[in-house]
Amino acid sequence: MARVTDPRPPLPEWILECYDRLCTQACRPDAGEDSVPLINYDDATDILAADAELALEQRD
Repeated sequence: MARVTDPRPPLPEWILECYDRLCTQACRPDAGEDSVPLINYDDATDILAADAELALEQRD
C-alpha cells in the first residue's frame, strides 16, 4: 500500500512542548478519566507565560 505523506511541515518542537503543558492543565479535575479538555485562551497564555522551562517570547 502506498504511504500517504502530509505536505505540511512538522510542528516546531516549542509548539509541541506548549501543547504538552496545556494538555496537563486543560482537563477538569472533577471528571476523572472522563475529563473533557477545557481551557480558554487567557488561561492558556497565562500557563505558558508562567512556565520558566519554555522560555517563550511575547510573539510566540
